[in-house]
Amino acid sequence: MVTAAVLIILAVFAWPSGGGAWRDRSGLEPQRANGWRVRRAGARRDLEELARATELLAMALRAGTDPLRAVDVSRRHTHGKAADLLGEVQGALVDGDTAAAVWQRWSGHWPEAGFCAAAWSMNERLGVPLAPVMTTTATVLRERVAARRRLDAATAGARASMMVLTMLPLVGMLAGLAFGMPPWELYTASPVAAASLLVGVLLTGAGWLVGRAVLRRAHRPVTA
Repeated sequence: MVTAAVLIILAVFAWPSGGGAWRDRSGLEPQRANGWRVRRAGARRDLEELARATELLAMALRAGTDPLRAVDVSRRHTHGKAADLLGEVQGALVDGDTAAAVWQRWSGHWPEAGFCAAAWSMNERLGVPLAPVMTTTATVLRERVAARRRLDAATAGARASMMVLTMLPLVGMLAGLAFGMPPWELYTASPVAAASLLVGVLLTGAGWLVGRAVLRRAHRPVTA
């Protein structure tokens, strides 16, 4: 009975949060997420805000609004990094500078902004109408958001497996404790037992490092 209860508790903590597919109504990730998961969720939210900003820009431009007014309206309905970026773009337009340079500067740490930099550069250098180019850019960014969500859902099982396999040895130790075999006595009874504990901890840590490296590589955007 004790072992079963321990398994249930560990299963609750190890159950995946949906890899970003499940959200609360505010659109925020669960607060229990931390570390790499939080950084990944933050990057996904930033990308979603950028896609939203480009969609707003495209709609405003298609309605016949001039670029400065379109940027101002879009900034008022955007949050996070995207709002900061649009603020800089607006400042550049007011000062008579090139907006493409602002988008390109942001692409240094936000690669997806490079799409917008190319769109504005084509408009400023070649006179290409901005509205259809921004519409295409918004479509590309939305496709990237959808692809990232699918990738998060596809790797949720792998993350849950990592957690479960890490916790399985702990279940055995707790089961031994329930039967009157304290793990600290078991692993300090002989040098072989202590060595096996050390090797197990090292292998578990190595497994986590390799697993996270694989997941980070799977989430890494592919650039041409």
